[in-house]
Amino acid sequence: MARRKRASRDLIALKTRIGNMKGIDPALDLGNGISVAELETFANGMDNRLGTYNSLLAQIDALSNELDDLDLQARDTSVRVLAAAAVKFGRDSREYEALGGTRASERKKVRRNNQSDASQ
Repeated sequence: MARRKRASRDLIALKTRIGNMKGIDPALDLGNGISVAELETFANGMDNRLGTYNSLLAQIDALSNELDDLDLQARDTSVRVLAAAAVKFGRDSREYEALGGTRASERKKVRRNNQSDASQ
């Protein structure tokens, strides 16, 4: 599942405010570091950081999908290793057990109760 990309309502509001400031005066300076030029620099920097963040999320999503595929391959390979050991050494061998299988002689026998058939 893809991660949700991030947007900033505050950045959108700031860009709107900058546009309105430009409508008053393209070089408007309200003092204390609040000028069209300063705010544009800040907004552009934040926009770049958001872009970088969202790009990294896309890369993480791609890597996550790749790891999911590798997990499936690992699971399949593990099953194939056990099956190959069963063919080569047998299902009741120590080698089969050493690879994680359960020896045939150690499996519990399922007993079926046929009393209902015997009483009829």
